[in-house]
Amino acid sequence: MKDKIVKVGISHYEGDVYNLEIEPYHEIKDDQFYLDDDTGIVIHNCHPRDNIAMSWLADKLNLSHNFFNDIMTAREDQTEFLADIIEEHDGPYYILGKTFKEETNLTVGSPAILLKNILEERGIVVQHWDPWVDSDKIEFVKGTYFISTKHQEFKNFKFPEGSTVIDVWRYLDITDESINYIKVGNNG
Repeated sequence: MKDKIVKVGISHYEGDVYNLEIEPYHEIKDDQFYLDDDTGIVIHNCHPRDNIAMSWLADKLNLSHNFFNDIMTAREDQTEFLADIIEEHDGPYYILGKTFKEETNLTVGSPAILLKNILEERGIVVQHWDPWVDSDKIEFVKGTYFISTKHQEFKNFKFPEGSTVIDVWRYLDITDESINYIKVGNNG
């Protein structure tokens, strides 16, 4: 379910504002962002490719700080943190979900693919599966499962007894006491 709009504001403005679209992603409805040339104020719903383009534009406009580089560094740092959590548990390792957004098959810029690449760079073998992308299922055995995309199908996924499930979305309702269920970021 999409978030509901709770408030709409209108601001009057005079000056140059850039409306940027990145090829070939123009078919994605949520890809636009805007940059005010005078103040450097940015409004966007960024895909990682957008941040790369915005970083280039920030350099071209000679902004005093290129915070788009910071965004991409934070994305990589967060993914390294998640890889650390996965490594704390026993394999085999599974990443469930490959897509950038739930209920789609868009994989370009997906943090799940970045996570898989980081784990493989560390020498960890990872099985990666997404019901919206892959036609064939893989064999699932007791291991560590990381939920990377918030697909509704994973709510009914049958995790093998004794497995660890790492849920960054905190949306699964796992009641099987044999499953080590970890909600990342949830202290309660």
